[in-house]
Amino acid sequence: MTTAGQIRAVRGFTLIEVLAALLLVGIVLPAVMEGISLANQAGRIAKTKLEATALAESKLNEIVASGQWNISAGSGDFAPDYPDYRWAVQVQDRDYNVSEVDVMVTWMVRETPRSVTVSTLVYNIANAVNSGTSAAGSSTGSTGTTGTQTR
Repeated sequence: MTTAGQIRAVRGFTLIEVLAALLLVGIVLPAVMEGISLANQAGRIAKTKLEATALAESKLNEIVASGQWNISAGSGDFAPDYPDYRWAVQVQDRDYNVSEVDVMVTWMVRETPRSVTVSTLVYNIANAVNSGTSAAGSSTGSTGTTGTQTR
């Protein structure tokens, strides 16, 4: 029981403490939201690069396995599954009956073109036989992916 002379103290937040907390939240919250937005954007960019690289490797393997690498250039898209991505192949003859096959996959990010290039070397046994060079092995062989370039 309280007597008339005793005053009971009630604990709580003062107006200054509440204003300081709101000011701190007002400063920190936009920075945190910007960080979340940047992380989300980086995740989307990484996803598109991963998809483009996988599509480029798939197209490169298809071109080498089917023997279509003998063409000097070609292009197309990945519709209907990936309509935003386009591919282009370029073949450059190198020394010793070897050709470099480059597959470039391009796509747009906010009206800015992006691309990934995957390359491999292919031995052309038909040229080796025609030129009289002896060759052992299969008619067409891929030495594996030699490089990936992203712009």
